[in-house]
Amino acid sequence: MPDATEPVASDALAANLALTRREVTIPVKDRVLIDAVSSYYGVRTLAERTLTELHHPFRNDLEVVSDLRQLSGAMLHYYDGSDQRAECMQRFESLFSTMYGFKPGGEALEGLVGAHVQFLDALASSQNRSSYRDILVRSVDVLGRLNREERVPLLTHAGGIRRLAKRLDWNPEIQERAAALYIELVRKNIHEWKHFLEDPGRKFRMEPAGAAGPDIGRRVMEELEGIERQLASAHGIEAKLRVKTPDELLLEVLRLMDRGPGRGKAARERIAMLVELLDVPELQRRSNEILRQLYFTLRKVCAEGELEDVAHAVDLITGCLTRYGSHSKRWLFKGIEQLGIEIARRGESQLVEHFIDRLIATGFEEPGIKGVTDTWDVEVNPNHLVCLRTWLSIVSTDPRQYERLLSALTIQLHFRGVFVKDTDLFQRDISALLNSNIGNSFSLVLQLVTYLPAFFNAVGSEGELRDASTQIDQVAHRQDPVIHYLRKQCHAESNSRLIGFAGAVYAWWSDGNREVLRPYLPDGVYEQLDGEDRWFAGAHAVVTALATRRGITRDNLDAFSVNDLDEALETITDVEKIHRDRVLLLVRVWRLLRAKYDYDADQIVPAVESSLQVSHEIRSAFADACEHGESLEIVHAGNSVLEELKKIVTDPRPTEAFENIYYKRHIAVGIPSVYGTYHEAKFDALGLMLRLMRFLKPHLERCIEEFPTGFMTRWTLGRALKLMHEMLRALRVAGLRVRDLTAQIGLLEEVVALRSPTAAQYLDILGFISEALGRAVEINFIASHEPNLGAIISDVVGERGVTDPDELQGAIGSLSDEFLRSVVTSTYAIQELDRFVGRVRGSLSSMTESLRSDACARLLSYRPDRLILPLHEDEPTRADLLQLGAKGAGLRRLTQLGFPIPEGSSRRGCSGSCRPSGIPR
Repeated sequence: MPDATEPVASDALAANLALTRREVTIPVKDRVLIDAVSSYYGVRTLAERTLTELHHPFRNDLEVVSDLRQLSGAMLHYYDGSDQRAECMQRFESLFSTMYGFKPGGEALEGLVGAHVQFLDALASSQNRSSYRDILVRSVDVLGRLNREERVPLLTHAGGIRRLAKRLDWNPEIQERAAALYIELVRKNIHEWKHFLEDPGRKFRMEPAGAAGPDIGRRVMEELEGIERQLASAHGIEAKLRVKTPDELLLEVLRLMDRGPGRGKAARERIAMLVELLDVPELQRRSNEILRQLYFTLRKVCAEGELEDVAHAVDLITGCLTRYGSHSKRWLFKGIEQLGIEIARRGESQLVEHFIDRLIATGFEEPGIKGVTDTWDVEVNPNHLVCLRTWLSIVSTDPRQYERLLSALTIQLHFRGVFVKDTDLFQRDISALLNSNIGNSFSLVLQLVTYLPAFFNAVGSEGELRDASTQIDQVAHRQDPVIHYLRKQCHAESNSRLIGFAGAVYAWWSDGNREVLRPYLPDGVYEQLDGEDRWFAGAHAVVTALATRRGITRDNLDAFSVNDLDEALETITDVEKIHRDRVLLLVRVWRLLRAKYDYDADQIVPAVESSLQVSHEIRSAFADACEHGESLEIVHAGNSVLEELKKIVTDPRPTEAFENIYYKRHIAVGIPSVYGTYHEAKFDALGLMLRLMRFLKPHLERCIEEFPTGFMTRWTLGRALKLMHEMLRALRVAGLRVRDLTAQIGLLEEVVALRSPTAAQYLDILGFISEALGRAVEINFIASHEPNLGAIISDVVGERGVTDPDELQGAIGSLSDEFLRSVVTSTYAIQELDRFVGRVRGSLSSMTESLRSDACARLLSYRPDRLILPLHEDEPTRADLLQLGAKGAGLRRLTQLGFPIPEGSSRRGCSGSCRPSGIPR
């Protein structure tokens, strides 16, 4: 494993740095901040970096704010002590004004205000403060204007503004300005709290004090009224500055909530108020503190409360999810996650079921992809990933208790889809699930993860994918807009949706209908598509020729390797080579995307050979079988690999992940923000399992197709048993409960070992196997998913506008069947086993209809592999009188005595005794 301290060797990183590297000239007026500290290496270096980043065309606001905070805070005394102090402080003031002019948002703006307040505090406490008077006046006025435009960042730093006002006691004029700004913040904060408490739409109730004491809402209102009285009676600035800051008021409210019991009406009201506080925009800045208090309260209620108290908390939080805006939902999901953890710890099945019911009834946040913005971002529901992670985290708490939620998540992803980007690092969430002791729920976990396009180690676009996507753009000198955009998305967005995008480009080249590209392109790029363009015309000619001359179309592209396509393209000599190359590169990109996101098994043999998670002996056997063996041998060797990998995945001992991730500094359109690799033992093993299962399925199908369909003999039944055992191994690998099926196949094995079973007996046993297989489907699929299907599909159908009761029931039934067929057919070997048992039964039935009963009996005791027996063979079990006949046995005896008998064979005398009914001997 590589050293975590080593830098990432990344072609994508090198390309990113090359694209974002610019020569930046720092304006002369700003160089004073460098010159004034030229003798201090560390300060000078930081000043150069800050100013370079500020004036960079791909500026990172968070980087500028972080460096500016350090330079104008902890290091400001270097400037304060220089001869150029006045000019330096004016430049710092100018830098803050410049950054405000860029209108940064969110975290960057909040950090900028904090750095600015810290800078002013340092000026106010400096020995040279009198020379900074004008800077302080202008800056306090700037903060006042900002308060009228963007008040939330000022609320966050109200404590700093109060501290600044106290430090300004040496200048009453400036102090008055700062104190007025602070009091304005306090009054507005009190007004907002009152509006919050008196809002009739809130779920908690304001009640007067009673025998049981005042409720939490009334206690908070009393606290607010006390602050108002304090403000009204305060004389002088010093008295007013003793009033609590907005953050101190919030902390006091949270402390009031600590004092109540963990059960009953009081506990319910505390949860209700905390949940409502999460929906207040002005308090989003302190959501972490509110959330911590909500966690504490939920733990207390789950530990001390009655079942109805916990159920009420579930109903409250899930109910708020349906009515709160998008900005609040992410915090509610955090509360739901904590509730799920505490309910699992409590361990009451009734409560677990209620929690799952409510979560399902609340609904799932689907991706909701609307298209692509002008800044080339995919428009996706921001709460989709939050919801997905919440459900997965709850399941990871205790997969056994939350099996029904695991089933519900699988159904939701089947009907609503999933969207995750490389930069989301969803691999971490999958590893957390796999490390939660999933052994008893492995079948459901396997069904779920097939919907998650995240089983890859290279985060971002690296290696061959980066080379191919770059080359196809460079071949056209970046003049083909759709290919240029595809290249940028491969490098930047990096998600499974790119598979469909690359396929849509090929389809557009096929028929010229650009509408197929509409979901994948921003309007600006879409409008550039031109059917008369040279790049489209050339690609269209190549794709058309492939279809008409070689029968290669978009629909059957899977059936041809890149080498096959390359050979076919060489024959199209009437189109320029540059266009042939572009078509070949597009198909390469499409295949590489599928290999990454869609568990393509194209490189499975080298992947197994290089996996140190599988023993050398089993890896070698698999490689040999793939190179020289028949399909059954490949399946046998592949199952051995799968069994070893499954032991790793289901091992209850947790394993640690190794991440070699690089987060880039500059963020610009089309340039990725994360590169690197992710490895974790269980994650890697399961990813290899998914690809290997996909590789083995066609080999299983080939075994079925190659199985003799003529008359059944004891030998063919023995071969059928071998294949059934391999399929049974496969079902166990897939985590299915197959005890009954194992018993029935074991019965068939016992019967085959006898010499006298009839065809009717074989048919009965095969019927038992089919019935056992049906019960396995019932136990492992229908019983697991049926309790959830009705509710979830009702929501799906309702969203599609179906309201008629009969039509609704019909849709639920058909979609339920479609889902169950999908999960059954995608499970390794179960559909193949069903087909194979039916094929063997069909052959036996046909044989009983066309042969006499005695002929059937002879065939079923026959070993066709021993009809021709070599005289010089050493195997003693085949060298008796019954097998060889009298003459053959005599010749064999002579060879053993050393007589010069020529090489030859003996044919069994009974080989012609079986023939179809009605044909004379």
